[in-house]
Amino acid sequence: EGPGFIGMGWNLFGWYPETAGVDLTPYTHLAFQIRVDAKSPGDAPEPSAVTVLLGCSHNKNDSASVPVERYAKGFTDGKWHKVVIPVSAFTKGAGSKFDPASFWEFRIATWSAAPRHFDIYVDDITAEKQ
Repeated sequence: EGPGFIGMGWNLFGWYPETAGVDLTPYTHLAFQIRVDAKSPGDAPEPSAVTVLLGCSHNKNDSASVPVERYAKGFTDGKWHKVVIPVSAFTKGAGSKFDPASFWEFRIATWSAAPRHFDIYVDDITAEKQ
């Protein structure tokens, strides 16, 4: 709620052991379900500003930030949407040092200059071969 940065993360292993992680290299895509609840469209996050990024345990480098809207048009409508992102999207540009063999944290973030009021729900995070 409010203006500025809003974000959350889920460390799959609770930060222990320091070398924990899920090996994404056998998979082509990361998928999850997302639902955004807002009292009005003006309270919802700007769809283009909602991003997902991953953390790894091996070298502690983050992945690239990937816009959710690129893979799930209309996801701020209050309904559940499946988002399927190629693992390769996380390792481009700023994510070139991210180690997909030690994925251990899922993060979602947004930013807005205007105050916003919404809840983002994430469920069923999976690695998939397509």
